[in-house]
Amino acid sequence: MGLGLSAALVLVLAPFCAGCTQTTAATSSNPQHRTATPTPTVVVTGTPTSAANATPETSLSWSVVTSPSGSGNATNELASVSCPNSADCWAVGWNLIEQGTASGWNIVSAPDLPADGTLRSVACTSASDCWAVGYVTPNGGATQPLIEQGTDSGWTTVSSPSPSGSTDTELYSVTCASSGNCWAVGYNTAPTGGSQTLIEQDSGSGWSIVSSPNPAGVHGIFLYGVTCVGPSECWAVGSAGSQTLIEQETGGGWTIVPGATPPDSAGAQLVSVSCVSDGDCWAVGYSQALQVLIEEDTGSGWNIVDSPDITAAVSSQLEGVTCDGAGDCWAVGDYSTADGASEPLLFQEAGSGWIAASNPNSPGGAENSALDSVTCASATACWAVGSSWETGGATQTLIEQGT
Repeated sequence: MGLGLSAALVLVLAPFCAGCTQTTAATSSNPQHRTATPTPTVVVTGTPTSAANATPETSLSWSVVTSPSGSGNATNELASVSCPNSADCWAVGWNLIEQGTASGWNIVSAPDLPADGTLRSVACTSASDCWAVGYVTPNGGATQPLIEQGTDSGWTTVSSPSPSGSTDTELYSVTCASSGNCWAVGYNTAPTGGSQTLIEQDSGSGWSIVSSPNPAGVHGIFLYGVTCVGPSECWAVGSAGSQTLIEQETGGGWTIVPGATPPDSAGAQLVSVSCVSDGDCWAVGYSQALQVLIEEDTGSGWNIVDSPDITAAVSSQLEGVTCDGAGDCWAVGDYSTADGASEPLLFQEAGSGWIAASNPNSPGGAENSALDSVTCASATACWAVGSSWETGGATQTLIEQGT
């Protein structure tokens, strides 16, 4: 989840405005997959009291802002965004790190970033303390975890351990409860076969693997998202076989807690999690039928909640969620229609249920676009990142601003 950005950024950056693969040339070993045309017809599920309530307006207007793409990258997708203060925003992706300042978004030189490095998540506690995680694929072989640290001296690769005897090892999400107290989650393939959860922690003296539970007798276990409410409450979400997976850490180690899987659709995954406060958390993802999935925990357990129904969509999915201090939450993803085109999804929850926001046109008239991550400083300052692409062509970065 992204960190806060002061409301002043809306004015300061006004001139330039701030987990997953795709069914195009952009692919990775991540078992998540993308699917996703003009702004959809939206019907809010539940029991609206009047016709006007069926399509309520969100609090922000979203627009596409200029973002650079790497000249040597076939996959210019931004997977995550974080803003440590009003002067700096950071976004990461496939062998790509970008910074947003008052002068616009620019690609940052990161000579220590491996050429085959994929960054899936970024989190910052300050302008000089950022972490990004993902994986590398040396010589096209087994994947290995990748951790980058951003300081005043730039971005450098730091040591990231792999479980003994494992083959593929990937990190998908990172969060920091405070400076010197950060968590990263993902998966590794065990020597006996089958994937299992991977959780790593940095407590100020380097990253190390910590014990994480796996459901017994299940193959195909992944953690895709992690967030911390404070130093003594963290959540991680993912999937275990055909079920959602939710784990919690409250100071005594990670434990599995009950989640919810749609009863008519096995294969559900949760890919992102964010909390307004202790006992007020949201997780998003999608089901095997590729329909959006939203779950909420209000302190008494996780339950599936109603989500906006995109009636024109053949399939839809959510990839990221964030909540600001005012209690507003945003979720992003993409949906697809019968002609195979993709357009971004933008949902908001401001205390009375999730509603859908209008989507801006794809940059440059691109056939397809999708959003992977969102962060908000306040109810009036949000950023979302992802990619746009022509069918069969290379992807380009996509950044949207909500004001």
